[in-house]
Amino acid sequence: MVLKRYGKLLWAALLLWCQTGFAAGGKVAESFDMPCPDGMSRSRLMTLSDAWRQTTPTRERISLNGLWEFHPVLAPDELEKIPGPETGWGWFKVPGAWPTEPNGMSFYLKPEVLSRFKAAELNSAWYRREINVPEEWKGRRIRLSADLIQSCGIVFVDGVKAGVLYYPGGELELTGKLLPGSHHTLAVLVSAKPEEQLEYMGHDRLVKLKSNLQNRGICGDLYLESLPMTAAISDVHVITSVKSGKITFDTGFTTLPAGTYRLEAEISEGGKVVQTFSSELFTVKKGKNIRHSFGGLWNDPKLWDIDTPQNLYVADVKLLSADGKILDRFLPQEFGFREFSIDGRDFYLNGKKIHLRALVTPAPQEADLGSAGRIDHMVRTARQFGANFLIGWNYSFTPGVFAYPAGYHRYTSERGMLTSLTLPHIKDFGNDLENPANLAEYRRQTEHLIRRFQNIPGVIMYVMNHNRLGYMGDQNPLRIGNDYRPERYVALPVRKQGRIAEKTAKAFDASRPVYHHESGNFGDVCSLNCYLNWAPRQERGDWLEPWENNGTMPVFFVEWGLPHVASWSSWRGPEFIWNSKVLQCLWVNEYNAAILGEETYRFEEAKRSLYDLQAAKTSGNRPAFFYDLGANGNLTWIEDVRRVRAWFASKDFPNLRARGISGLLPWDQAQLWIWFSRGEADRDNPVRFENLKRPGLVPDRIESRGEAINNPVAKFRLNVAGETVQKNFQEFLCRIAGRVGDFTENGHNFHPGETIRKSLQLLNDSRHDAEISWNWSVPELGFSGMGSSIVPPGGRTDIPLEFTVPENIVGKAVLRAEFTLPSGEKLEDSFALDFFAAPSAAGLRSQVGLYDPEGSAAPLLQKLGVPFRRVANRHNLDGVELLVIGRNGLKDFPFELSGRLESGLKLLLLEQNAEELRRIGLRCVEFGMREAFLPDGGKLHDWRGSSTMLPPYRKTDDFESNYPLVNANFFRRTRPWRAGNRGSLADVVVEKPQIGDWLPAASCGFDLQYAPLLRLTEGRGCVMLCQYAVSGRTESDPEAEKILAQALVDLDRYEPAVRRTVFYSGDAAGSALLKALHIPFTPYRDAASLPENSLLVVGPGGAGEKLSDLAAAGMNILALGLSAEELNRAFPGEFQTENGEFYSDYIPGLAKIPEFAGIGNAELHWRGKVRFDAFSPDSPGGRMLSRKKIGKGCVIAMQLPPWKFSETEFSCRTTRRRTAYLASRLLANLGAAYRSGFFAMLDRTAGRREFELPNDCWQLCADPQDRGERQGWQKASFRPGRDWRKVRVPGWVEEQFPELARGNGRFWLRLEFTLPPGLAERLDELFLGSINQETHVWINGIPIGSETGEKRRWITREYRIPAGVLKTGRNVLTIRCVDTEHQGGILNLPFLKGAAGKSFYADIPEAADDPYGYFRW
Repeated sequence: MVLKRYGKLLWAALLLWCQTGFAAGGKVAESFDMPCPDGMSRSRLMTLSDAWRQTTPTRERISLNGLWEFHPVLAPDELEKIPGPETGWGWFKVPGAWPTEPNGMSFYLKPEVLSRFKAAELNSAWYRREINVPEEWKGRRIRLSADLIQSCGIVFVDGVKAGVLYYPGGELELTGKLLPGSHHTLAVLVSAKPEEQLEYMGHDRLVKLKSNLQNRGICGDLYLESLPMTAAISDVHVITSVKSGKITFDTGFTTLPAGTYRLEAEISEGGKVVQTFSSELFTVKKGKNIRHSFGGLWNDPKLWDIDTPQNLYVADVKLLSADGKILDRFLPQEFGFREFSIDGRDFYLNGKKIHLRALVTPAPQEADLGSAGRIDHMVRTARQFGANFLIGWNYSFTPGVFAYPAGYHRYTSERGMLTSLTLPHIKDFGNDLENPANLAEYRRQTEHLIRRFQNIPGVIMYVMNHNRLGYMGDQNPLRIGNDYRPERYVALPVRKQGRIAEKTAKAFDASRPVYHHESGNFGDVCSLNCYLNWAPRQERGDWLEPWENNGTMPVFFVEWGLPHVASWSSWRGPEFIWNSKVLQCLWVNEYNAAILGEETYRFEEAKRSLYDLQAAKTSGNRPAFFYDLGANGNLTWIEDVRRVRAWFASKDFPNLRARGISGLLPWDQAQLWIWFSRGEADRDNPVRFENLKRPGLVPDRIESRGEAINNPVAKFRLNVAGETVQKNFQEFLCRIAGRVGDFTENGHNFHPGETIRKSLQLLNDSRHDAEISWNWSVPELGFSGMGSSIVPPGGRTDIPLEFTVPENIVGKAVLRAEFTLPSGEKLEDSFALDFFAAPSAAGLRSQVGLYDPEGSAAPLLQKLGVPFRRVANRHNLDGVELLVIGRNGLKDFPFELSGRLESGLKLLLLEQNAEELRRIGLRCVEFGMREAFLPDGGKLHDWRGSSTMLPPYRKTDDFESNYPLVNANFFRRTRPWRAGNRGSLADVVVEKPQIGDWLPAASCGFDLQYAPLLRLTEGRGCVMLCQYAVSGRTESDPEAEKILAQALVDLDRYEPAVRRTVFYSGDAAGSALLKALHIPFTPYRDAASLPENSLLVVGPGGAGEKLSDLAAAGMNILALGLSAEELNRAFPGEFQTENGEFYSDYIPGLAKIPEFAGIGNAELHWRGKVRFDAFSPDSPGGRMLSRKKIGKGCVIAMQLPPWKFSETEFSCRTTRRRTAYLASRLLANLGAAYRSGFFAMLDRTAGRREFELPNDCWQLCADPQDRGERQGWQKASFRPGRDWRKVRVPGWVEEQFPELARGNGRFWLRLEFTLPPGLAERLDELFLGSINQETHVWINGIPIGSETGEKRRWITREYRIPAGVLKTGRNVLTIRCVDTEHQGGILNLPFLKGAAGKSFYADIPEAADDPYGYFRW
């Protein structure tokens, strides 16, 4: 019985019993069979006389494609035997995947049958057809050849089982079962057996999915073949070499009797023989799977190339006996004479360099997308976009993934589009190819694929093991595409399996390179999913500079984040964002503001839909899936998101291409088009019954589905991001670039008399030498030039430009260029130049002192004409009125300045490092800012040279077990790597403080919450904190010099303002805010008790009387969160409001209002809709904020103070921060006096301390018997023996000690460290970060914390250290680990930190507030 014997291979998911249409007792009451479609006769459908065939004197191949009888298995007994007539037979095409979801294919079944099952649940079906075996086949072997079976087919001849075809298919011997000259019925029971799949989405992201086998049935072409009974050729691989001018015929034999043979090959073009080749006589012993190669020189073939895909030949190969008798003449093999190779870091096609501009398509895995019509549209659209290479979205060869790959590869090649062929994934073989059985099956599937596609010239590479062989550090710019291999430092067994897989493939075909999608440096190609998150645009363009200079292998960014859509989420892992339900929100305006400035806060309807969706999914801190928050929908509809991507792409693509990147694929490509019409309604394909009996798939339906390159029905147009990518993705790329040898520099600021050096950069990715004419001009200066250059294929030519700025020129000019391509098409580019007069700060009235431990500030002051005297300690500060502290001067600071500042000292702090800024209570971020936005709408960007505060590249371990870790305001957080400091305005920027009268001169970064230049005034003192990289640059920038000069002048002229006494009237929310902001206040009693020129703050419940008269008399008033009724009571007729639900919007002109100084649209932005009494959108401060001048005073009403937003709701945290800062600025602008306490932080080394542990000194010891604690391993007095080994932290333990990977267990980690004097008393917290184990922690033998239980594994470990535990000198930290599952280890850099010191922020930070965290995107 078929079911009993093969049930494990055939089981069906859900078999539905249905009595509809059946009489009692199970007898058929009526016929349920479907007549032949379209009025065709059965004989017409079954005859093979009109079927496509290939014939030689010794063999024949006939296509069995077409309409087959089809019967879904809907009851268990239908698995037992071929169903009888009238039971529900219909028709379905071969090839074709069952329409488990819309795929252009249709079941031709009666409605009564269709109603009994769901296609997605159908797991088994019968196929049947009649055949007449040609009588000429007598004396030959007969077999059935299947390109793709999903995933098991039991074949019956005349009702008798003849054999089984297993995925992916192959040949089934039917000799003796099919008789020449006879009529037979051929039936196939096809079953799809669901398997558990493992989808690898990158290093350490193993996501388990239950397979539903999207593609089922006979999905590939099906043939009936006859061939010689004994000596028979199995395949011919035609290998061509342009470099050597040679052709080779690698010929295989299924069986070959012992004897002496010769091979001949006849090459024809258009039916005319153009070449012949013959082998020497060769002798073989009897055996199977024998191969023999022969060939010769061919010096003048017509080369197949992407622009000459019509250049094809046909090879006829014959096997002859020693006496010249033809034993077998193989089927004609079409091929193209071409050679794809690697030389160093470059790809070559036919000896000419080629760079792959790639797109991704699901065509191999969706049935109708593999049809000729769809492929024609896809190639045409992709080529118009600029692509010359396609990869399939089928990231494995798992059963159910492929639909009709033959059409995809064959039709793309015919149209000159390059592809890679996906080979089996090691995951489907248990990641264990050392197992002989697994390797044998891997070989079978791999050979099956390679032999079917080996002669298609457009298939230039093999790809395998998607998202499996990569490692944490594979995107490190210092380790891309060079000799670095992580397995030299740790055991990475999976990469060994990858090598076995690659070796297996190359044993079948060594003529094509193999790459492993997202493998880092491995095999032939460095292949990367490169998602750099919000790494600065300049650095993204410089990411491959080390590879450009020292690369040893091609680099292919098989997925390049534009940035990737997931970058807009707040979530940064470690769980994989696309499959994890986590607490997150989409920081859209917040991230976009760093690029677009204040205009990003403008309202769009798309933002409304996104915010509404987020509120519906996440309110109450509910976890949500990223895709449920509009990840690939609502988010990508926002025009600002597209503008940001366009901004990145405008530089990323030209810079990466100019550096010679071997291959580049922009991920999220579908989001580069706007869908604006579905096109024609879905309909039957008018030619669905034509040309069915030949290789190829003919869809039954024309359906509007898929993205732009795959959908010929819908109407699309490129959005602004798509237009930008397309412009920079074409064969020719011509532009204005930086100076020769430093072409990514974007310096644009110059003094009169300086020489400007730029270049014209010409890239030719066509297949021929190209003469490109060019001309350039700077009309404002009267400079111009012209010429032409011949650029070779795949080449780059840099034309140097050099001219000197005339004296006395100040203002702007534009360098313009025009390029004429060989086709006559013209390209244009322009580059804006800014000219500054030499700045000067000469004539300062103040006596200037300079403390400059690095010596970087003195040259700047001298250049600005500022006289100064050097100060080295507090004893020579006397007489100094304006003190300049140079770069990193706060480290080991020798002064006590609080008293002097209170007495009127003016202080200019130049760039300070992050550690010192944190110490004095300021939050900051280490991030190379290349853009800063001025209050008047101006923008600073791209200074000349490089900053030097931060090293250009991050220091990393030999093996990176985590992404780079930094101290992010006392949280350990991951970051992307760095790639130089070109053009940076500031390397370390301060988050705008809320406590104190801090006035920013510019804003930058996430949510514009950072400021590179801040002024603090308090009492008589003034501090200016300049984090602009003005000193220590590799090249001075005129704008930087101007900023420094202006800062000195502003400080010199500073006069303390008269401050107002603050009174408060209202409920506890307002008084709590004033206390949090460190603003002294007196409770308001009555108007008579108020002194002149005071400041009244009115909170909810505090407007019990008319207050406008107080303003008229000269009082300033700040109203916080008052209702419309309260506003009208306090200020009759002054404020007009409306109650409703409102979204924030962009407010122009804020900088023109003195009371709004330091306030931008970021402070007026809230997420989603909020109900409140709002002002008109035309109000000076929009709906949230309004200002009224009443007599001598000023009244400001702020309708959304911080307490209007939930303190516990994660999505409100950014808004609460910005509104707290807004309230602080309004109070300062209205004259409030602060007591921030900041001056005291400038007394020597006051503030919070931290201590980096020596994380390269950890030791590990296994403890399988759990004896460690009994033996006192946790004690400081314990001395470890030889069984304690050095372990890398951070890092996975199993990667370093493979023997520990065999099972879960216990081990100990131990670290000795020395504390210098004065620190033990100031450190009271241990940060360990995430550890994937249960843990117990001791310091000096004293337990300080533990985490046990499944839910505690991944939490961040931070423990309070009791007083007296830490000692000056030697200390011991010990951790006992219980590894419960998966990999284990410390994943962060542990450190000690002091108690929370002074902070100039009203909120308590959380790690998740960090906007620059990184976890692949």
